[in-house]
Amino acid sequence: MGDYQLQPTDSYLTALAFVMNPQSYGEVTLASANPLDAPKADPRLVSHPYDRRVLIEGVRKLMDYLEAPVFKKSTVKMIGCPKSRSDEDIWVSLARATDAGLNK
Repeated sequence: MGDYQLQPTDSYLTALAFVMNPQSYGEVTLASANPLDAPKADPRLVSHPYDRRVLIEGVRKLMDYLEAPVFKKSTVKMIGCPKSRSDEDIWVSLARATDAGLNK
């Protein structure tokens, strides 16, 4: 969120981008021969290049929408957004926001 602290009187809008038809797939494997042990799950989120491209472009489009005049007139500060529109900055922002360390 950077250096801005939300105040109780602040209004805010949350906007998210999703991959609706992901090409990535994960795996679930046995952790041991003991059937009572929980399995290991690795979702491998956004591990397919198509998913990464769709998510980056989705965030870029969200930034376009949120910078439209109808929103801009009431926006004090955008928080939790990438530093720039570059693929790298968007990807770093996504990894930080999800705290999942998205596959690089």
